[in-house]
Amino acid sequence: MRRFFAHLRSAVAQLNQDYSESRRTALIDGAERVMVDSSALHCPVFECPMCRQSISSGNHFIKNYLVDSLLQSICDISQKEKESCIDSNLKLSFQFISRKFSEEEEKNNILRKKYEEERIRSRRYFILLIMESALYRKAWNVIRDCGFPVVQSQNWLLGSLELMKSHTAHWELCKLTRKYGRTYGLMQGSYPTVVTSDPKIIHEICIKQFNLFHSRIIDPSGSHPDTAYEVHEFAARGERWKRIRSLTSKAVSSENLRQLFVVIKDSVKRFIMDLEEEIIDSKALELHPYFQRLTFDVISRCCMGRPYSCQRADPNLKLLLKKFSPLKRCIPDLNWISSMYSKLCTYFRSAPHLDNDPIASYTNHLYRVVSMDTVDQGRSSFLYFMKRMEDNEWNDWAVDADGPCDVSSIKIIQKLTRGEIVNQCRFLSSAGFDTTANTLTYLTYLLANNPEIQDKLCQEILTLDEITFDNIQNLDYLNCAIMETLRLFPHASLLQSRVCAQQCKIGPYTFKEGVGVIFDTWTLHYDHEIWGNDVKEFRPDRFLNCTAVQKRSWMAFGAGPRQCIGMRFAFIEIKTIICSLLKKFRFRKSENTCQVHLSLREMGTVWPDFAEVILEKRIAEYLS
Repeated sequence: MRRFFAHLRSAVAQLNQDYSESRRTALIDGAERVMVDSSALHCPVFECPMCRQSISSGNHFIKNYLVDSLLQSICDISQKEKESCIDSNLKLSFQFISRKFSEEEEKNNILRKKYEEERIRSRRYFILLIMESALYRKAWNVIRDCGFPVVQSQNWLLGSLELMKSHTAHWELCKLTRKYGRTYGLMQGSYPTVVTSDPKIIHEICIKQFNLFHSRIIDPSGSHPDTAYEVHEFAARGERWKRIRSLTSKAVSSENLRQLFVVIKDSVKRFIMDLEEEIIDSKALELHPYFQRLTFDVISRCCMGRPYSCQRADPNLKLLLKKFSPLKRCIPDLNWISSMYSKLCTYFRSAPHLDNDPIASYTNHLYRVVSMDTVDQGRSSFLYFMKRMEDNEWNDWAVDADGPCDVSSIKIIQKLTRGEIVNQCRFLSSAGFDTTANTLTYLTYLLANNPEIQDKLCQEILTLDEITFDNIQNLDYLNCAIMETLRLFPHASLLQSRVCAQQCKIGPYTFKEGVGVIFDTWTLHYDHEIWGNDVKEFRPDRFLNCTAVQKRSWMAFGAGPRQCIGMRFAFIEIKTIICSLLKKFRFRKSENTCQVHLSLREMGTVWPDFAEVILEKRIAEYLS
């Protein structure tokens, strides 16, 4: 609270200072201009040589005094005296002062308006804070006496929200697990949340009792998953989620992925050609932005059916990258109110509204694409499959999904609204390019730092005469290398969550209705009891003979019916890219990158901030 009010007082004080300084600046400028003809104003101060010198040298104290004298002199002389004694130069000076006053008055009006807006906004936020404090204790009781420890936060208002919104939230959860155990509770603002890295509990929630945990944690600042016209699969729940998921899954069937492989391979070929032009001997490259351009090109062609490759200066990629900016800390930024204080946001929707969202521009672009009649040109694209189900006259898509939902007994209606199609394309394109580019960056970095593993992988890849859809399915060691990379860097793990729709008991713990559940995948993937003492090492061989517990504990793409729908597509894309790269280049370690630095981004994924590698062209003799 002290930090909040300190921030508020600072903002108001700055506005007052700006307002006062702007008026003072105008008068000082006027004093310097009028000084030349000061005798006509009957102001003896201006006639003093020392004062003139002080003005010229920038003495701020003297200038302020002269401004006061100037104002008094202007007020003392009558209109008749002005007309009789003011010569042409002095008239120009008065005109200058008048114009300057007008300009500054206009600026001051703007400052006054900002001041009033800030005061009203601050009052509104203060009301929100007071009301939420009353709800906090009520929400706290939801996770009390449930069998697991609860994180004691010193901040009664935010709880552990600041920790969850920090750049290193994934590591902070690991620290809490070491202190409180595999399952514990915490408060995200007024939202009671359970964090768990227990594979048995996760399996129970995601699979065995999925009907009670079919929903993800709802973003209160976004659209409601049941009633909003524009909803994608990731945010939807219950019957609506089942319908969107089932209809979209046809686009990622084995038969259609075989057709899309041709598109993927064409984009990768273009990528390799461009990369060869960029390579300078022994120069380290940060491959992350290169992979982003490639993966966005692939997903744009496969998702929206774009007939051509565009990997340079794509305006839509620039829009999405703005949304993946580094996550801001929730204090003093007040946008956190919209993130966790859902009950109040229901009544104050205008308060937390965020303007200039780059996603809005990209969504408008997708609406134009979906409205076009040329979708049939990309008959294998995700959009083509969804457009065949479009029915804009259908109005029965809103279904209440607050309670339990037996998704296995739901009869699928073969219909999608345009809003669902557009948002599904937006979700697939943003998630598809980001996570794949991150994985490729981590994998190339790990291979560069583990040359013996890279050599073993190359031997497997170089046995292929040609990279085909069927051939890459048989690359077992490459498959293990990808899984091991995602074990070490489960970069989308913080997006994995559930909501308890009905009170239930799992093991010794009670999960009450409305409680959110977050899966601590980083802790799970670094658990010594599951993965062994070499848990921090890059060792793909561990996945050649996985135990049942290890298979169940690998959650890079989630688990259960809500597992990522694009997992198979992502593996095919990554395999195609790595095979093409290793047939042409060798990855070498860069001295500039000793360790990958990670940061949580606004969209919930963990990015490599800096991971350079050196690409070395393979000689023809070795390839033969």
